[in-house]
Amino acid sequence: MRVSAIGLTGLLAGSLLLAACQQSGVGDTVMPEIGYPQSGDQVIPPPAGFDVAEFEDFIATGPTPDDFAVAYPDIQLVMPMTPTTLEYRPDYSRFFAELNEDGEIIGGYFQ
Repeated sequence: MRVSAIGLTGLLAGSLLLAACQQSGVGDTVMPEIGYPQSGDQVIPPPAGFDVAEFEDFIATGPTPDDFAVAYPDIQLVMPMTPTTLEYRPDYSRFFAELNEDGEIIGGYFQ
């Protein structure tokens, strides 16, 4: 059986989306878990000048999307259920947000 690259990519994307939905914790009070870009088993380090601890502390405050845009204008904020392109960005330029019931960012991941 031959599987096309497009079909396999779609299947993988759907699986990742399902896993993200199951782990989103929407409505729960949790400390943010920030996912980092990876290449194989290696976590890709942040670009020079990007303070990961400061970013995690900011997310822990439960910012709104507007607060995020002001604090991090160079990072594209991707809201839940927003379609995006499938290219992989290991440069911390796109953050996929997880929200609580009030629309505040409570976690997410870079991809």
